[in-house]
Amino acid sequence: PRSGIHDSLKTLKDAKKMPHSVIYVSCYARTLAKDSIFLEELGYKLKHIEGIDQFPNTSRCEWIVLYQHTNT
Repeated sequence: PRSGIHDSLKTLKDAKKMPHSVIYVSCYARTLAKDSIFLEELGYKLKHIEGIDQFPNTSRCEWIVLYQHTNT
């Protein structure tokens, strides 16, 4: 959903051990930006981002992003 995964990310905040990597796939850049800020607050850094044009001749783009935790 375009609402993002912000609520699900809150569980990472309470995890005893953070996952080393997070792969995030989004079709909505605004939600991706909002969730990226929260991931960075949790200690994740964006390592790679790629746009995939699955629907040519439209304004839609799928974003695939790799984040890695700085302390793992």
